[in-house]
This record gives sequence, C-alpha cells and structure tokens, in this order.
Amino acid sequence: MDTVEIIFNLLQENNTTAAIVSREADISESLFSHWKRGTQKPAIDAVVKLAKYFNISLEYMLGLSENPYLSDNLTKSETDLIKKYNALDTEGKEAIDGILDFAVKHYKGKI
Repeated sequence: MDTVEIIFNLLQENNTTAAIVSREADISESLFSHWKRGTQKPAIDAVVKLAKYFNISLEYMLGLSENPYLSDNLTKSETDLIKKYNALDTEGKEAIDGILDFAVKHYKGKI
C-alpha cells in the first residue's frame, strides 16, 4: 500500500473523517482531497503529523512496515486487539478499559 491508501484506511479504521483529523492534527483539509484525487502526494511533515495523530509508526505510514504500531515486539494477536480497540468509539473504549482494569485487578498472576 502507498501512503495515500494508508491514510484513507486509517480514517476508515478509526471511524473518523478528514475534516476531524485535519482540525485535530493541524493539516489543511483540502490536502486530503488532493491526495485522494492524486493531484498531490503527502509531504513528509503531514505524514509525521498523521503518524503522531494515529499513534503509529512512521515506517508504517511510508509503507515500509506492515506493523502500524510503534513496537515491533507485538505479536499478531496483540496488533489485532489494538486495531479492534482503535476502531471503537469513546464509549466502547471506556467499556473495554473498565473490563481490562477489572481483569488485571482480579486475575493478575492467577493465570
């Protein structure tokens, strides 16, 4: 995948829009349209901002790694869990956080 495909996949996977990300990551919204139409390629400063915004590696954003997360020590199962978590809305993430807090408190070291 190229960087533009990765950017638009990230928008979809994270249930967000170019308008929201452009505001929160300080990137011109019109750039997303240029990228989608193929009239411009993302500049490195925009790619860096998006990598920080989505909390993923720059190597992934550039298509140099298949692992989007910052640690290459994650297993495929751990990576899949992170993808699922990132796809949740705020309420879903809060629910999962509560479940994990409970599990860690009650089961840590027992399995």
